[in-house]
Amino acid sequence: MPTEDLVLMKRDWKRQKFSILTLLVTAIISALIGGFSGQRFGSGASSNELVSSAVGSTLTMLGDRRSAEPPSVKETVKTLEEWLVISQQSPTTAQVDAFLESRGRDAESLVSMFKLTNDQTLLREAMRDYPDEVLVQATVVLHEAESGPELRKWADRWVESDPDNALARYLTAGTKAKDDPASAVEDLVAAMSIHRKDNHRAGMLINQSAFYESIGMPSVIAQVAAATKLGTPEIGPLRKTAVAISDYAMQQREGGDTKEADRAIAATLAMGQRFTQESTTILESLVGLSMEKIALRGLDPAGELPAFMDRSVEDYQASLDAHSRDIKAVMKDPFETMQALSNESDLLEYMRRLHELGEVSALRWLEGQKNQAP
Repeated sequence: MPTEDLVLMKRDWKRQKFSILTLLVTAIISALIGGFSGQRFGSGASSNELVSSAVGSTLTMLGDRRSAEPPSVKETVKTLEEWLVISQQSPTTAQVDAFLESRGRDAESLVSMFKLTNDQTLLREAMRDYPDEVLVQATVVLHEAESGPELRKWADRWVESDPDNALARYLTAGTKAKDDPASAVEDLVAAMSIHRKDNHRAGMLINQSAFYESIGMPSVIAQVAAATKLGTPEIGPLRKTAVAISDYAMQQREGGDTKEADRAIAATLAMGQRFTQESTTILESLVGLSMEKIALRGLDPAGELPAFMDRSVEDYQASLDAHSRDIKAVMKDPFETMQALSNESDLLEYMRRLHELGEVSALRWLEGQKNQAP
């Protein structure tokens, strides 16, 4: 690649405010959360051992020879950045075809290449050849590859194939929310008792990493590159689901069916709370807060509080606003903030906090580290 083109791509990369170190952390933490760690590092290891192994492998790949002094993470950024700049280019047709043929054009490889290229023909091929595969069903719904009744059919198949996945229930509710809101509420209520919430990122990370390795990228860096492509396609449909059910609740309340209105609001609030409280990323936490705020629209601030509310609507809204401000307070330029990660021990501690406590807590600790720096 010509030098001037690389420089321009780097500038564009920085304008998007993506820290290379943040992407590295995202890749490894995604692996830990999704179960990918067992594939790469051994399923019997503890979280700290997995994180340490991942960091060590990455630093070694980037030229660390384990000198007496821990290498500066800042010194590794340039090489990693160049790899990731290259990874932002669209794969060539020849590269995609070679990878698909090497995998027998199975469901996983077709969906992975669809995610990397946004080539709808690859998803259509997967839909035609593997309609009973959970990954294909989930991808159709997550990316809204169909509409109306057809999308609802794919969503129902996903729930049938993966009944213990709350996300499948949430998104299936979204496909019904306008035409059959009562049934959509049933899906949300069912999801309240399901612990697992799987968007199949782990499988995508494995297969997309394998693709990058197939074109010559080092293994650990391939994982980082793959993580930058995963995305969160469920965010839009989830918010639309919350809006539709909140509107339904208001209609039911106006029509005198307070019991059904409260049931719909309780289920929507529970969905939002899961994302607010259980998510490890800022984006998902903010989406959760948004869904909770949307749900509150279905309650009358001056009316009698339903049993599931432990405080007034105004107090609940104020707590959501405070939580939002708390999150935004640590949402600074990631490249600037990550400069506080000056060595391996800091990176390990940041990753531990990110995995165990979430992104907001990890960034708050990181900001404190930066403020303490001489």
